[in-house]
Amino acid sequence: ITSMVLLNPTPNSFDLNLVSILGSKSSFHPQLDAFNASVSLPGSSAPIISIEIPAVKAQDGAVTTINGQHIVIMDVEGFTKYTEEVLGMETVTFLLQGETGLKEGSLPKTMVNYNKTVTMTGMFSPSNGRTRPGVSQWAITPATRANLRLGFNSLPNFAISSLKIFSKPQPDGTNLLADVSIPNPTVQTIQLGDIAMSLSVPGNTSNTPSTPIGNAHLSNVTLVPGNNTIPLRAITNQLAVLGLVEAHPAYYKGLPVDIAIQNSTVDGVVIPYLTQALQAKTLRVSLDLAQADQIGN
Repeated sequence: ITSMVLLNPTPNSFDLNLVSILGSKSSFHPQLDAFNASVSLPGSSAPIISIEIPAVKAQDGAVTTINGQHIVIMDVEGFTKYTEEVLGMETVTFLLQGETGLKEGSLPKTMVNYNKTVTMTGMFSPSNGRTRPGVSQWAITPATRANLRLGFNSLPNFAISSLKIFSKPQPDGTNLLADVSIPNPTVQTIQLGDIAMSLSVPGNTSNTPSTPIGNAHLSNVTLVPGNNTIPLRAITNQLAVLGLVEAHPAYYKGLPVDIAIQNSTVDGVVIPYLTQALQAKTLRVSLDLAQADQIGN
């Protein structure tokens, strides 16, 4: 698979674009009919979705393209697990199964079972640190395994920059603006919609509770392969932050902030499988308040 795009999510459906390249060393190049393929997760026989696979000639390098296919989710719980793996694991594996007609030359058509395990990983190349467009699989080395994650919740390179702190809130209450950088080292594009988050500063000991400092919002998020820069708007409790910095002066150049996802919505509708996947982990960032632009009245 060289490209997979999930768009227009609803609680029980989405639209799919997919490009895949067939690899074959066979000297035979039969024609495969279009067929309905069920997608399931390893260890489960229950399909999570079903995809209409177009007809293709089975030769090395043959390209199969799906554009705007509307997919109804058959198993929301299973699809939520798949989404969690896409957004938070090093690899995601699924099974494609179905029955299709096969015809080679003048021989009569026969029906064959299609059964393929697909494992998708990131495009990062350990040898040179650059992305390799159009490649969905590579060998993960022990050195890179500890550092690589494929998604919003587990990315070590997730960062917040270009802080702007307003002494007078904007009309909607916003008093902090920033840029969020989210690397996506996969061949997958996924629409996450509007993401609501809560912000807190963790306690400095295991017995100290965290301190809520506000809420933040990302609008119209669609993660594409490569780096994604998204504007963040937040309503923060500046007095609480000031108190924390006075109590811990080191926080001025590195305020630890835990980000917990509240929900993911599209057109005001909560998307459960995206929300649950994004809620799987709390993300921690460090904010350099010393470098922030202070904007007065």
